[in-house]
Amino acid sequence: MSGRARRRHRQYPCRPRWGTLPMARPGACTQNRVVAETKAIRELGSECRAGCLLRRLCEKARATKGGRMDAARYIAIVKRWWWLLIVGTLIAVAAFGVASRVRDRGAATTEYAASTTLFVSDPQPAPGTQPSAVASDRLMRSYAAMITGKGVAERIIERLGLRASIDDVRGHISVALPPGTQLIEITTTGTTPGEAETLSGGVIQSFLALHDEGRVPGSATVTAVTPAAETQLDTRPQWQTALLVAAFGLLSAASIIVIFEYLTDTVRDAADAEAAAGVPVLASVPMWSAGRGGRFATAFAGRGAAQACEAFRMLRTAVRMATQDRPVQTLLFTAAGRSAGTTTAAANYAHALAQAGRRVIIVDANLREPAQHRMFDAEATPGLAEALAVRDVPLDAIVQATSIEGVSLVAAGLCPANPTELLDSQRFDELLGELRQRFDAIVIDSPPAPGTADATQLAGRADAAIVVVRADHTSRANASAAVATLRQTSTRVIGALLNGGTGGMAPAVARERN
Repeated sequence: MSGRARRRHRQYPCRPRWGTLPMARPGACTQNRVVAETKAIRELGSECRAGCLLRRLCEKARATKGGRMDAARYIAIVKRWWWLLIVGTLIAVAAFGVASRVRDRGAATTEYAASTTLFVSDPQPAPGTQPSAVASDRLMRSYAAMITGKGVAERIIERLGLRASIDDVRGHISVALPPGTQLIEITTTGTTPGEAETLSGGVIQSFLALHDEGRVPGSATVTAVTPAAETQLDTRPQWQTALLVAAFGLLSAASIIVIFEYLTDTVRDAADAEAAAGVPVLASVPMWSAGRGGRFATAFAGRGAAQACEAFRMLRTAVRMATQDRPVQTLLFTAAGRSAGTTTAAANYAHALAQAGRRVIIVDANLREPAQHRMFDAEATPGLAEALAVRDVPLDAIVQATSIEGVSLVAAGLCPANPTELLDSQRFDELLGELRQRFDAIVIDSPPAPGTADATQLAGRADAAIVVVRADHTSRANASAAVATLRQTSTRVIGALLNGGTGGMAPAVARERN
């Protein structure tokens, strides 16, 4: 027997400690049954989760009424992910600032510029002709091209003894032609004032040397020389750029949220649970603390669980409003998967009914993994399994009083080998009939609907059922499968209960009040 099977065996003992169970045998909770049940549940879960990305997107689109989400849905998403939107924006702006600072440190932020102005005279026209403005313009453009060309750059390197390349020298020389004049403004840059002025003098000397050699027509005269002055490069990030980066970070975070919301297969909130299960959400119960060093029976018995208590009162009100036409005495609590919180929900709902002055009995019909006796610190045996297996076990022997006034308990008892057969027996119908005569309300704690036949047997004997789903845990496929399984038995599924929600008024109650 594996370690997991031994722990399960200790948690749900199979050896009778009270009376005799003719239908139970040693090893009823052995590894074979555990493996078989686990395999069946996994196969069902795999079948429900099967499909590619396109299928998930299609299911999400159908769940949101053709892909159109209302304003309330968008608001819920923003409330859930507001922190990611802010963090994404801040990270983008911070990354931009750091990158700008690193870039500024690696490059020179201050340059010096020196300028020289040349006056260009027209070449002597041929006898009998007038100077042409077009010819003058072409001459000035030719001078500008020569000043920034390779010939002048080579002479500058040779004259000044520079170790820079021709393209590097040309990159520090710029020429401007003021319109309507015959002036050429030459600007040279450098990291120091002396470097800028030296390069400016080299440009003038090299160009005039070409002119003196007769390679350049016309004449050019230096009219003004401006000493090198500091030019501060603006390397600070502009607010427009920072704003664009912030918008990019916000849109990136929003894109991640949209992708995650569409690809995740778990129920996120009450609106998502309604769309997946196809039934109204009667209440949304927030997480609450069970107390240090122990476990309170219900949220009403603990401290700091005011929102959870109010949520279960809302559930009580929602059930009453949903069953006004057909009153419900026997209510089944089942789940859309394991660890959804069915036991906690059933116990707290029974406590809420007792506060309203009703006599309530909780029947732990989860014969595979019983837990109600631990919720109320009650005896595990004798319980329902013993009463169903041995007909002469009286009802009074299995009904236990709890610490909550008005709430009684029928524990599950020992793990039988055939829980489905016991729940489908005539003896179970007789016990329910006796409980209906003694109590105002019967709350049945059932195993999960998908994966076992126990929930189907119990649903056929209850007046109505509630499906418990857990936020960020229960898959949409399992929520839909649970409701479909119950409806196959013509069970009246009045709604769903969302565990781990945000609390507050459930959508179903809000619509009813409006």
